[in-house]
Amino acid sequence: MTPAADDLLRPLDVQNEYRISRSTLATWRKLGQGPAWFKLGARRVVYRRSVIEAWIAAAEKAAS
Repeated sequence: MTPAADDLLRPLDVQNEYRISRSTLATWRKLGQGPAWFKLGARRVVYRRSVIEAWIAAAEKAAS
């Protein structure tokens, strides 16, 4: 199945697909940094694939 831009990714999915550790994601959430995230229900943290990819693209652009 081809990934869709609106796919919801758990921190473990982000770690596996984008090589950003879950602990780094947790630190960024705590500090209000990194890609946007939200909770589904009371506890489940998720990211939209499109947001992760846009955040990476912006970081690449800022670095050049």
